[in-house]
Amino acid sequence: MNIELLALIDAGVISAPTPVRGPRLYPEIAAELLPDATFRWREMVFHSPSVAAGEIVTRSTGTTSPGRRYLSVNGWKFWHLETPSGLRSLAELRDDNKLQKR
Repeated sequence: MNIELLALIDAGVISAPTPVRGPRLYPEIAAELLPDATFRWREMVFHSPSVAAGEIVTRSTGTTSPGRRYLSVNGWKFWHLETPSGLRSLAELRDDNKLQKR
């Protein structure tokens, strides 16, 4: 479980369950972010945004990183979701939330 992501869900910054999708490079890649901060794709569940992104991209496209079984991806920047202000990455939501707490 990703504690930082769970904190965003618990704070109401992200309303889960919610669909998430890849960036413009991978718009066809989608998953569901669940209330426990896990990602569900087909019948698989991932506990990290980066592992979810890497595994799903690899399984969808066959692309992997050298020496790894799945593509190395920053899941915080990869996953996007619809918000009242438009499509935002998890990283943007996290960073905005940190700024608001200051």
